[in-house]
Amino acid sequence: MKKKLLTGIIAATLMVAFAIPAFAAISDSQKKEINNLLEQIASLRKQVVEKYVEAGKLTKEQGEQIKKNIDQATKYQKENDLLGPGFGCGGPGMMGGYNMMGGYNMMGGYNANTI
Repeated sequence: MKKKLLTGIIAATLMVAFAIPAFAAISDSQKKEINNLLEQIASLRKQVVEKYVEAGKLTKEQGEQIKKNIDQATKYQKENDLLGPGFGCGGPGMMGGYNMMGGYNMMGGYNANTI
C-alpha cells in the first residue's frame, strides 16, 4: 500500500514538473505581439514623464533618468520573455527593482509613481 502511494505521489509530481514548461511556452507570434505591447507601454510611460517635466514636477534630468529606466525595464522584459520586475512577477521588487513606471522602488533612483 505504501509503495503504491509513493509511486502515485512521484508520478503526480513528475506530471506537474513536465506540464509547467509546456504551459509557459510562448510562440513566436505571441512573443512579437507582447514585445509590440511592451514598446507601446514604454512609449506611454515616457509621455507621462514628459508631462511631469512640463508641469515642473520633475527636473529635465530626473525625467531623462526615468526614461532611461523605462528603456532598461522594457529591454529586460523582452530579453526574458516575462513581465519582469515591476509587474508583480519576479525580480527584487521593493528592494531596488524596476517598477511599472521604469523607476526604482523604495530603495533608490527616481520613481514617477511617487510624484
